[in-house]
Amino acid sequence: MKTSVIKSLLASTALAWGSSAYAVNVGGITWDPNSFFDFSMQQAIFENNVDSVGQTLTFYGEVSHINGLNNGSFLDGALELTFYGTAVVKEFGDFDGNGTVDVIFDNLTVTFYADQDAADFDPSNPATATDGIVWLVLQGHSTDRAYNGSTHTGELFAELNGGLDFADPGDAGSGFAAFDVIGGEAAPYFDTDTITNLAGQTLSNGPADFSFTTSFQPVINDPTGETLFGTGELTGRSRVVPEPATLSLLGLGLLGMRSRVSRKTK
Repeated sequence: MKTSVIKSLLASTALAWGSSAYAVNVGGITWDPNSFFDFSMQQAIFENNVDSVGQTLTFYGEVSHINGLNNGSFLDGALELTFYGTAVVKEFGDFDGNGTVDVIFDNLTVTFYADQDAADFDPSNPATATDGIVWLVLQGHSTDRAYNGSTHTGELFAELNGGLDFADPGDAGSGFAAFDVIGGEAAPYFDTDTITNLAGQTLSNGPADFSFTTSFQPVINDPTGETLFGTGELTGRSRVVPEPATLSLLGLGLLGMRSRVSRKTK
């Protein structure tokens, strides 16, 4: 009898757990942790120009795809998913000797917002990227990186085709970073420490939660000449966090099993 009860409990719990292991909805943003892509997020990114050590890079934008699905599919309660972040120029130079400028940033942070009131993101107004519930907060993961025999430490690494002027006409570039989860409603789903490698080099400061890649170029018709537009991809793993109903089912099942076993032993 005890074995039968245990099997029944495990079966019912597995069913409840399995039903929660597919579509997850946090703050109106939904995705499948079992997806082939899990977890992949693409963004449209807008950035300001920086041209010296100590200046702050500001970047913001809107998430366009999650796990290969556009916002018509991953929005389920929220009307848009936006983000706003900053990083500070730490150093720059042709560290790898290839004739282009390498830029290293510190103090990298980004916050994602699930806006449930209006789809009002405006690329010309960074403030429109910061309304809604705080969905996820990420902090740059500091790591050492080898450049042609020298080692440099930072959180965001970029390479420009020209000099240190992100909005120089005709210039373009790319970048990459690792991130750790530090807050937001979706944080429990992504604090996984599954990223051990960044752009071909092992992370020196232990595993991170996400890797990030981006490419960018100036906005040609920007009258200020100070804005870049790019795309980015945030990649990692998510995990299923059992819902309260699942935990309650497990607890009730354990209590029931204990009661039946007690009666049997008496």
